[in-house]
Amino acid sequence: MLGAQLKALTDSCPDVAAEGTLDRWADAVEAIAEADLDTLPDDDAAALKIVAVGNVLSDQVLITLRRLAQESRSAQLYAPDDADQTSSEGPDSRR
Repeated sequence: MLGAQLKALTDSCPDVAAEGTLDRWADAVEAIAEADLDTLPDDDAAALKIVAVGNVLSDQVLITLRRLAQESRSAQLYAPDDADQTSSEGPDSRR
């Protein structure tokens, strides 16, 4: 599955692979996986529920956080020269 997804991505957007983006994504999801596993309780039944339900719900949260971060980063990168680029807007300000 991942191989087919990566092929479709690199066929459509070859610069993504060439610029090290995939490595940066891999690093980011490693940090997410570590955070996920750090939340698991010792109780097997409770851990199973968190894994099953938590992944479904947290996937949607992660998608939303990614979009918010992209919006914030785009605003920083592409703001007009006369705009204040030190705004406190961004994913961290929404916590």
